Amino acid sequence: MEASELQEARTNPDFLKFIAEKEESAKATKNLKELYEVLDTMLILDLDISRIDSVYENILQLAFEKVEQTLASQGTLDLQEEGLYVARAIYEYAIEHWSNQNYNGAKGIFYILNSIINDETLNNSLIIHIINVHNQETLDSFYTKIDHEEQNSSDIYGYFITRYNFDTAEYLQDNADVVQEINLQIQSMMG
Repeated sequence: MEASELQEARTNPDFLKFIAEKEESAKATKNLKELYEVLDTMLILDLDISRIDSVYENILQLAFEKVEQTLASQGTLDLQEEGLYVARAIYEYAIEHWSNQNYNGAKGIFYILNSIINDETLNNSLIIHIINVHNQETLDSFYTKIDHEEQNSSDIYGYFITRYNFDTAEYLQDNADVVQEINLQIQSMMG
């Protein structure tokens, strides 16, 4: 969008009313996909930060409710419709913790997400994330390991970092002892 189109959307009362109605409808129906559409639109248009925060908090609340249900039923999430948006919300929350250098918080969130996701590509990538937060590597440093040319925003992995500038199978094998240490650490915390 051009700057003039963004400004027009920001000030168009009909469009703003549509966004507000979509937000209320998505909240009422607990529709994560629609809440993300509202959030993404609000971010692009650089709308009121308190409304953006409110939508994001609602997304997180719904996502954590779904995680709680999934854990209680010992189920898993597929990266389809709702599961994809639950995974996106939890992943973004973990990245937020990591960016604030809350390594233990990020590690725990990634660990929980990894335990409920039913997708080998994302599971392997989350283990790489977990290894790096466990080693207290900064997010900026981690970004140097990403294959930026290969990231694809058009598929289900577009919300996640899954492609690296190294062989992931070899990396996971080389760090198997770290993964074992993390598993033992998390299990001891869970009692």
